Amino acid sequence: MSRKINRLSNKHAKKFLFAQFKTLLPVMFVIYIPVVVLLVIIFFSKIPFEILAADPLSITKSPFYYGAISNIGVLFWCSTASVCFFCFAIFFNKKIKKEFSQFFLFSGSLTSLLLLDDLFLLHEEVFPKYLNVSEKCVAVIYGIIALLYLIKFRKTILKTEFILLILAFIFFGLSLIIDNIGIITYFFKKAHLLISIFKLLGIITWFSYFSRTCIGVINPVLSLLR
Repeated sequence: MSRKINRLSNKHAKKFLFAQFKTLLPVMFVIYIPVVVLLVIIFFSKIPFEILAADPLSITKSPFYYGAISNIGVLFWCSTASVCFFCFAIFFNKKIKKEFSQFFLFSGSLTSLLLLDDLFLLHEEVFPKYLNVSEKCVAVIYGIIALLYLIKFRKTILKTEFILLILAFIFFGLSLIIDNIGIITYFFKKAHLLISIFKLLGIITWFSYFSRTCIGVINPVLSLLR
């Protein structure tokens, strides 16, 4: 009797695992295929894999605190993008909050662009040195993208705690102004510190705005389900 029960249990477990594997197969394709493609590209490139895989601080033999402020900023960029895409996934193809679904999708995409730029120094290194696109040209393109974003979602933004968003842009603006006005960096030795501080304040404020907006949009929906 016990053997029969065990056989049925094993059979049920196998069916359950097969059904789960079948459901997760498309997800695994989405997760692993980009990684495999990236590894193939790296394999045929001239860059040693050890350099790509190792931690920059280990390669340069630098102290652990090198680039700490920049790394914290990247973490907040990533957190913001995750929050935005999470909210988009919740309201995707839903009639309720459809306006905010698009808002979070575009906000997550814009944040991801800024994240990649900050992480890989796109406008400072990649575009000018490898793609022959000037840093100023990239900055103008980013500005146009941000402006179009604000125009498209101006009505949605006005329904949120937009003061935080304004503060974020003010901090980013101050960072850019100090960075691009040579006379400030010439006479003020701590100018680079100010640039980093204002940029970090902007990123943290950006994260706070989208986190609070996400909570504000989700809470009324959750209260209906209680």
